[in-house]
Amino acid sequence: MRKSAKRTTNSVLTAAQRRELAALAALPADKIDYLDIPPLTEKFWENAVRNPFYGPVKQQVTCVLTPM
Repeated sequence: MRKSAKRTTNSVLTAAQRRELAALAALPADKIDYLDIPPLTEKFWENAVRNPFYGPVKQQVTCVLTPM
């Protein structure tokens, strides 16, 4: 069975929107303006908590026997 994603809107990108997205995708990383993103300071990391949805990697606890 094959499922397809539903579109959330019925709008299609205009030619101008496609050109704008292509121009943004072609922008080199050193030209991106990060001034609106605050820097992460030591104070931020002092208050950081582990992701509550984190689950440790499961480990095998039984012995696997191989035939002799």
